[in-house]
Amino acid sequence: MRSPFPDKFGVPRRSGLIKNLKAIIELTPEFSLPGIEKGLSGFSHLWVIFQFHKYAIKKTWSPTVRPPRLGGNKKMGVFASRSPQRPNFIGMSAVKIEGIVRKKNRVYIHVSGIDMIDNTPVLDIKPYIADSDRLNHTCRGWIDKLPLKKPILKVTISSEVKEFIKKNESNANEFIKLVKEIVAQDPRPSYLRSNPKAAQKSDFTFSFGGYDVSFLVKDANKACVNRIISL
Repeated sequence: MRSPFPDKFGVPRRSGLIKNLKAIIELTPEFSLPGIEKGLSGFSHLWVIFQFHKYAIKKTWSPTVRPPRLGGNKKMGVFASRSPQRPNFIGMSAVKIEGIVRKKNRVYIHVSGIDMIDNTPVLDIKPYIADSDRLNHTCRGWIDKLPLKKPILKVTISSEVKEFIKKNESNANEFIKLVKEIVAQDPRPSYLRSNPKAAQKSDFTFSFGGYDVSFLVKDANKACVNRIISL
């Protein structure tokens, strides 16, 4: 996976949260044999099966985890969560196909709505088929007791940051929009989101598209992107 995120902080917590967040699935030569992509362009979406490789893999794992949606304070069984801390460290995301390009001995699948960091190993891809993959009359377990949507931060960007982006990005407006959407999802750890006073003591920085981007949360629902530097 060729993603604009070199690290996990700032990455959306699930696929589809930021629909215009784009990346490329690069098939290595042994998986780019002639005809392997035939018929794939007729589908709108893909299931991507991948490995949580950079931070999650450990020699041991726990049968219980602390899901962020519970504020990081309550435990659930690992198989009742989507935590990356799993016995086999495997993830699954649905992404939109934006285009498929064959160049020399490789196939490049352009996708959007991603939630993976750069160089994520892709184990398999499968077409999303709505009539079989979308189920009706399902139960949401412990999540059903939570709000359907978590609060989203109202984001402003300083004039200095805007000017920097306009000077360095050819599609500045789209880049600014993506930065605002990333911050709006509130990537801070759960314990800080539930403790506004502690969260306001320092800036938070995530890496995206070749830059370090910093933001400050001013109160419970407002944030300002106040600094950006090239990596």
